[in-house]
Amino acid sequence: MKVRSIGVKICDRMQAELFMKLAMRTGEILLVNGAEIYRVEDTVSRILATSDDIDEVEVASTYSSIMISFYYEGYVTSIKKIKDRTINLDKISKTNDFTRNFVNNGLDLSEADKILDEIESTRPYDSKKKVAAAAFGSAMFTLALDGTFIEGLIAFIAVLTGQYVLIITRDSGRKYFMETVYGALVVSTVAVIFHKLGLVNKLDVVIIGSIMLLFPGVVMTNSVRDFMNGDLMSGLIGFIQALFIAIALGLGVGMIMRIYMYLGGVM
Repeated sequence: MKVRSIGVKICDRMQAELFMKLAMRTGEILLVNGAEIYRVEDTVSRILATSDDIDEVEVASTYSSIMISFYYEGYVTSIKKIKDRTINLDKISKTNDFTRNFVNNGLDLSEADKILDEIESTRPYDSKKKVAAAAFGSAMFTLALDGTFIEGLIAFIAVLTGQYVLIITRDSGRKYFMETVYGALVVSTVAVIFHKLGLVNKLDVVIIGSIMLLFPGVVMTNSVRDFMNGDLMSGLIGFIQALFIAIALGLGVGMIMRIYMYLGGVM
């Protein structure tokens, strides 16, 4: 793939490796923050294509790794393993802007590195605001599912509690599967307690509204887009990840409901 060259000159092997590092960092920021696989590969390819001094550019990415290779006085290859992923559209947007600026206007490699440093150091949204937004969204979902105002309020409390528990235990080393299980366990427990107190009539509506934001919507959407773009392996991996998250939700809710029904609870 070739785009309009901005005159990135590779003069020696060390500079070639620096160029590789820049491209890898850009792709890593995108992948870590939830970008689609095709976006990661296309972005890295566009950055590398700005130099006429390298050949045989190859970029391959999955949800857990990025592999880049090009030829300059021999093959220069780099592989990066991605251990954790999140969703941060702000960083994705800033990285897209950086890429367009790099490709269209030209940036010195050291200057480009500084911009990537700024993007990586961007502070995430305040935890309190994220928790409040998640709780409010779940309350609205509950109301949309024909829940009462009180049931919407209880969904708000359930998600608020669940998110707080996840925040204070986030350094426990758990991964996305167990985090989803814990979240589903907490919100289901809170919903069951209020149902036992007689404040909830539609327990299923409150639980569904409370776990709605835990559903793997972004992962599934990216998976479908990868399939449509011909990235079958990445699409399959994303689909399996979304399936496991759905299983984790069912496991968390199912355990609480099983215990509740065993103890004589009635929905």
